[in-house]
Amino acid sequence: MMKKIKICHIVNQITGKADGVFSHIKILLEGMDKNQFEQIVVFQGAPEVESALKKLGIRYYVLDNLKKKFSLKLFFDFARIIRKENVQVIHSHLLKPYSIAGICNLFLKRKLIFNYHGYFISNEYNSLFERAIYSFFNFIITRFNSLNLTLVPTNKLKSEVQRKIPSHKNIQAYYTGSSLKNQLKFDDEIRNRLMQIRQQYFLIGVLSRFEREKRTDIALEVSKTLIENGNNIFLVLFGDGRLENQLKVLSQRLKINESVYFAGYSGVVNNYLDLFDLLLITSDREGFPMSIWEAMASSVPVVSSDVGGISEVLKESNCGLVYERRNIPDAVAKIESLISDEKYRINLGENGKEAIRIKYPLQNFISFMQKVYYGLAD
Repeated sequence: MMKKIKICHIVNQITGKADGVFSHIKILLEGMDKNQFEQIVVFQGAPEVESALKKLGIRYYVLDNLKKKFSLKLFFDFARIIRKENVQVIHSHLLKPYSIAGICNLFLKRKLIFNYHGYFISNEYNSLFERAIYSFFNFIITRFNSLNLTLVPTNKLKSEVQRKIPSHKNIQAYYTGSSLKNQLKFDDEIRNRLMQIRQQYFLIGVLSRFEREKRTDIALEVSKTLIENGNNIFLVLFGDGRLENQLKVLSQRLKINESVYFAGYSGVVNNYLDLFDLLLITSDREGFPMSIWEAMASSVPVVSSDVGGISEVLKESNCGLVYERRNIPDAVAKIESLISDEKYRINLGENGKEAIRIKYPLQNFISFMQKVYYGLAD
């Protein structure tokens, strides 16, 4: 009988709400064969995440110091967990967890994965001091072979990471994909309201955390221009976050608040996706959003900023359009091309669903990850 492989996911900044990184991890926690793999999670703590992990029967450790800019104690605490649990594979998500796991692994000598989710050291959200520290950590980690594998969503991002992070030698691309099955749970009030809106308007959906890198303000600006151009559109935003109140104020200042519905966070938002005429993504940076896979599975075309690996899948599957990042006129033009041509829009949606069925079923991702873990643990 094959020995069970123990995996530790280390991650920070997850909330369990409109959270692509946690959704990605959750797929692995739910989908991996529990007779062959045991998974634990180390993270910064969040009530929704803890509740979800308990429901899944997944053991976890909360390290409050993951919330701090820097903590020497964090390295010792994490190393203690890995030794105590006798973890074989450390799967790190995002920059800080990668740095902590990588430095600890110089001494732990386990197999280490870095999962790239759309940004690394040189991005506008890190200060010069943070860039210097993380650059030093990455140099040490790669110079002394503490890292075994870097995973990136899509081949487009693989090429980008190879160019931007040449010290990462072993890079593999994956496609998360989706299941065609919906959870069939929804709030009757929300769904009924969306159905009423859709009878009168072209319905544009946004699924997002309301954080600065998601640039939901651009979605509001795009909607304003579409309305000024005479388009009968309505914007529905699912999600929450620190900028929610600012976005509500902005919608009032733009005088489009009567054409915008803040629906709040929903854990089963994919069950409302079929009511959207299109999904709009306005992010400044992404790896590959889970919301796109879900939209494809629901036959909903996507209009997205050209960031991360998004254009690769949308173009190859012919299921959506990309526009230049932060270019509002370009986004408006792409959306208007779908408003004016219903047949084209429906074909894009159907192409997405077919791509999920044939090329990107969720089980392909699960099988890929099982092979990755087996290969490292051998």
